[in-house]
Amino acid sequence: MKIFLRIFLIVIIFFYGLNISFCQNYYNVSQDTKILSSLRVFERTGNEEALNLIKKKDDNLKIIFYDLGLLSYNYASYYALATSDGQGTDYILINSKYENEPEDAIASIIIHELTHQLQRTTMDEEIKAWTNEARQWIECKKINPELVSLDEKKYPMVRRLNYLEKLYKEANYSSRLIAEVVENNTAYNKLALK
Repeated sequence: MKIFLRIFLIVIIFFYGLNISFCQNYYNVSQDTKILSSLRVFERTGNEEALNLIKKKDDNLKIIFYDLGLLSYNYASYYALATSDGQGTDYILINSKYENEPEDAIASIIIHELTHQLQRTTMDEEIKAWTNEARQWIECKKINPELVSLDEKKYPMVRRLNYLEKLYKEANYSSRLIAEVVENNTAYNKLALK
């Protein structure tokens, strides 16, 4: 029994230590407590892809709330944008008008933007980003059932995510219907296919 307890304690200390060191990396990414909570959603849902992308970018990724309308009137209603400063730092700018959305919804928007890895976004990458967003939202709802009853009128980001979830499930957990929506979205008319 004593050996079991020692092994158990060693395992707990090991994993606790890993979580502390990884959480410290989040502070390189953002200083905003809402964004930090949203990043921890990836740990709770086991989204290794998101965690690896954050870890990979380390000091070269910053996530902030920002009034996207200041960039361009066209961006005023966007949920978020991924951009770069030309000096090697990537930014995810989450529209500040959605700051009050649930952290799980913000995490879903963050994985969308983290998916963008190419210098120039393609249609395939955009479809993958929307699909990753839907998958993350589904995982969030599995561990946080309260998300099901959120008021879509109060939370526009939740309305979008519920719509993506519906498309994903209706397409038998594939991106087929999401792809149709993305391909028919005029905002993406000029994207290369691949």
